[in-house]
Amino acid sequence: FYSSTRIHFERAALELLWIDPLFFLMSPIATSAPVVLKLDMGLVRNIHAEPNKQAVVSGIITMMRQLGGRIVAEGVETPEEYFWFRSQGIALYQGYLFAKPGFECLPEPVFPD
Repeated sequence: FYSSTRIHFERAALELLWIDPLFFLMSPIATSAPVVLKLDMGLVRNIHAEPNKQAVVSGIITMMRQLGGRIVAEGVETPEEYFWFRSQGIALYQGYLFAKPGFECLPEPVFPD
């Protein structure tokens, strides 16, 4: 049997467990700022339609600007994702939208208008 108080407490405990590792992973950035930070495709996917991802990534963009670094958006697959990042001032991208991997060749990149 779970009371609403217990469920609330357990949910809060899970949130604290999630937040703590995030700050632990960010500590190297605080001591030695990266020149380039690559955003994982999990943060890139459907960012144009997900306000929570937008808030997190906007914070990362602000942090990197203040630290003097640049961001690469990894796994950009749709024009909407590309346009969202471009509207945020991101200029470095990687993904199938621009070029598919090639075997023993360099594919010609294509950028949406």
